[in-house]
Amino acid sequence: MRFSLFLIVIFLTRIQSHAQQIECQLKVSIAGYQLDTIAGNYFGDTLLHVERLQFYLHASHDGKSNEKNAILLGTSQPTKHLVANTPFDLYLGVDSVLNYNGVHEGALDPINGMYWTWQTGYIHCKLEGNIICDSSRKSFEYHIGGYSTNDSGPFFIGHKSIGNELQVTLDIYPAIQWAMKKEVFRIMSPGKLSDQMAQAILNGISIR
Repeated sequence: MRFSLFLIVIFLTRIQSHAQQIECQLKVSIAGYQLDTIAGNYFGDTLLHVERLQFYLHASHDGKSNEKNAILLGTSQPTKHLVANTPFDLYLGVDSVLNYNGVHEGALDPINGMYWTWQTGYIHCKLEGNIICDSSRKSFEYHIGGYSTNDSGPFFIGHKSIGNELQVTLDIYPAIQWAMKKEVFRIMSPGKLSDQMAQAILNGISIR
């Protein structure tokens, strides 16, 4: 009897934990308003234009992941299919195993422009554009990634247990607010500022 129950538990576990395609949809906003990549968005007296926004998401099941568990989302490609074993933890960025094992294919192919050839590693997130305030135009460029410190990522977003759809919402206001307060408009390498910007981006992400 106990052996039969054991087999049933194993069978149910295998049913609940299997690879499936999950449709991921991205919605980007600024201070709660939908991001307008053409006309830009006003917040206060400041006009924000986002020219490029891309970031990696990767799923980890029981602490394990591979290149098939990573996708590249952005304003130009807001819908992608993520292959993952459920349940899984979702992270912003590329984990250390994938980073240290060199270049990969698919979403992690260097042709996507998210790989640092000079540093050997993946860029977790790219955010580029410009800010116009008081008739003054200021360009910004953030390439966030690397493993130079213990806080360099990847960054835990949340846990997904069931379902074949995933809604990812990113409000970039915390990141822009941090940049304007610090007067930091360009980050192109790992380090303390990169880690702080990553946390600001993470503060604007939610999933359901």
